[in-house]
Amino acid sequence: MSTQPIELMKLHDELKGFQIEVSRFADGFDFDRFFETAELCTVVKQNARRQVYRIQARGRNFFLKRSTLVRPKDRLRLTLLPNRRGAEWRNLHRLAAMGVAAPRPLARGQNWQRRVPQLFVLASEIKGRPPQLQDCAGWQRLGRFIAFLHRKGIYHSDLHPGNLRLDANEGFALLDVQSVFFLNGLPRFLRRRNVGRLLMHCPGDQNTEQWRSAFLVGYNSGSSSPMQLHEIVAAAERQLERRYRSRTRRCCKDSSEFMRVRGSALRGYQRRDFNWGLAEIQEAVRQGRQLKPGRVFAFEGVCVKRHRRRLLHRNRCRHSWIMSRALQVRDIAVPRALAYLALGNTRYYLSEYLGGGLLLNDYLSSLTAGDEKRLALQRLARWIRHIHSRRIWQRDFKSRNVLFHNGRYHMLDLDSVRLEPRIGTARRMMNLAQLNASVSNAITLKDRLRFFHFYIAGARWPRNRRRAAYQKIWEISRGKNTAGYDLDLDKLFKSKFSN
Repeated sequence: MSTQPIELMKLHDELKGFQIEVSRFADGFDFDRFFETAELCTVVKQNARRQVYRIQARGRNFFLKRSTLVRPKDRLRLTLLPNRRGAEWRNLHRLAAMGVAAPRPLARGQNWQRRVPQLFVLASEIKGRPPQLQDCAGWQRLGRFIAFLHRKGIYHSDLHPGNLRLDANEGFALLDVQSVFFLNGLPRFLRRRNVGRLLMHCPGDQNTEQWRSAFLVGYNSGSSSPMQLHEIVAAAERQLERRYRSRTRRCCKDSSEFMRVRGSALRGYQRRDFNWGLAEIQEAVRQGRQLKPGRVFAFEGVCVKRHRRRLLHRNRCRHSWIMSRALQVRDIAVPRALAYLALGNTRYYLSEYLGGGLLLNDYLSSLTAGDEKRLALQRLARWIRHIHSRRIWQRDFKSRNVLFHNGRYHMLDLDSVRLEPRIGTARRMMNLAQLNASVSNAITLKDRLRFFHFYIAGARWPRNRRRAAYQKIWEISRGKNTAGYDLDLDKLFKSKFSN
């Protein structure tokens, strides 16, 4: 016997006892008969709160989205706001009446008699494909579609390319319409926020500004109050920072990826797939390899950082835990954080130990081929420029805090990392000087100048400004103790002109 009909029967049995309502757009639809004629069921998404199934029946595809109210705050919200129970169901009907392409509703069900209430919506699949948006014409069409929604007073609070579909006629359709709201008129700040949320997903490459301009041309066509490019760029940046903050905070609360530790001995946060306790930590400290005497240990693929909390001192381990998550969501590679745990006055930060990696100085010094070294310096410059563009300030940006592993640069020693409102030129020069003073004489003066050229690529600095910046970097480097890195700046400078 095939397993697929069994899965369909199981899903059908789980939905028995629900109060079923059929859409007015689906006259003659029978829910039980639909499952009898269904041929295939595929799980699209499944977690404790939401399950999404794709059901094939009568040569067509349908989606069944089921919500399980496992969280008390969800049950309280729907008790206090009963209209939100059928928000997606009503929105699908209203969008259909307004002529906006969206999944066609068939049936919905709810069961509030269970200990954990459940709701579901069954709708037809939108035939189409995810928008690629790789040319100006596509962004113009998207701009016209968003302007069309705004003129009708439609506000999608979760608007992004993943919630859009493009049909064979290059027309757009809306998905996940539970977050859609209908207003008599959209004020400018709401339209700007909506556009900013969409454009923060615009690919970050050399065509970004061109595509945003193309979107604006389509959006402003026929508008009596056109938006300006600087408005939507600023809105996209604000929405992106808001998204970063939201995703960073998840590491300090119970979520699908993290959990709070509330044991009698240990307290803190850890990943759900990581289960070290006090015994494992004590064994790592006792038997692990010391990376920094008394402070950092490596044991069974885990790096344990220990810090004793002092009065009026910052909690370095907790700061490292939060910064690890903040850098991860900003696409900056760091060793995977595993846990932050506190025991009395001692704090522990546990992360993945990247064995086989090379510290930056060792990696660059090992490169002998000119093309290979040039490519490594170019990647390093782009990585540091990306860090600064995200307004991340590493106060101790030396080569010992950068690790090369599996073709990527990773940032170490996260207790010195800060998120700043702005990274000015002085701080950028300081970081470059710290790196310049912490790599050996194996990196020639020509390599250092080439690295600086890669770092400022696209900035269009005049020659006198470039010279002044590099002189400042050199001046700061001379004031540092470089003996531990096998670097003699005077010898390096003289060797360049003695050839």
